[in-house]
Amino acid sequence: MPVAEYRAVDLDVRSHSSLGPLLDEWRWAQTPAREGTEAPRWLLVTPPGLPKTADQAVRALVRLVARLPPTARRCWNRAAARTFDIGIQAGLAPFCFDDVRLKPRTIQAIARIGGQLQITVYAPTSAEQ
Repeated sequence: MPVAEYRAVDLDVRSHSSLGPLLDEWRWAQTPAREGTEAPRWLLVTPPGLPKTADQAVRALVRLVARLPPTARRCWNRAAARTFDIGIQAGLAPFCFDDVRLKPRTIQAIARIGGQLQITVYAPTSAEQ
């Protein structure tokens, strides 16, 4: 039976102009829709290491933003969207899944750097998993 679980947090950054300065700082970031251009406008950033909780993952991503040098920070500030996306795998059990919590200081940190919070719930693929 598929069970509900926390999956990960991704930082989704989108802009109308190049996010190149951010990619220079976060070389491991993915660039969906890059399509051969050297000026990415969409980055997906995962936190370093393997944070066990959403709160730890978000705080790690906030620290990455806080450490940006001025050129990359201006790029961050100009981005059209800066979304901390918490992924949750839905399941048939438990009846109520409430294992994902963010501390007030974590939510405040997201707001301080101009971020927004999103929760994505992935449907179970089958009852026989």
